[in-house]
Amino acid sequence: MPTKTYHKLVRDRIPEIIEADGKTCVCETLSDEDYISLLDQKLNEELAEYQESKSLEELADLLEVMQAVVKARGWTLEELEQLANGEEVFENMVVTMKQLSEDEKIRMQCEAREDYERCLITEYNAGKQDGIELERKNTEKERLNTEKERQRADAATKKAAELEDEVKKLRAMLAK
Repeated sequence: MPTKTYHKLVRDRIPEIIEADGKTCVCETLSDEDYISLLDQKLNEELAEYQESKSLEELADLLEVMQAVVKARGWTLEELEQLANGEEVFENMVVTMKQLSEDEKIRMQCEAREDYERCLITEYNAGKQDGIELERKNTEKERLNTEKERQRADAATKKAAELEDEVKKLRAMLAK
């Protein structure tokens, strides 16, 4: 039986699985350069498999190879995520349909500026309305506080008048 020769990366446990099946396999430990080269090939292979199947499993395989590439090239997954999050490359699902002329660019910039200014005015007016409402509430609170102070002053004046009458009565009693 002829010997099959493969020159591609396999997962760590594949040689053990082959030998457990009663077959023999020969493996080679690669240099960093060869490892990265085969990882790049594996990346293309996994991408092609995903594009054909559109399965989550193939997408997971692609992600696993991407993680290995990041590690082999001396980068970190955090660095990759920071770059991906910072650029928001695919978040809005926008497709470039055509190149714009200078006139179209200027027109679109003007429209964007007008939209921005409309948003600012809307926010300003909303804030202004909130300010008016807050001012009305504060004025109402001040009116209520003033009314309470007036009532306290009236009560104190009444109490003072009662005490003054009481003092007059006591003096009249002492004078007799």
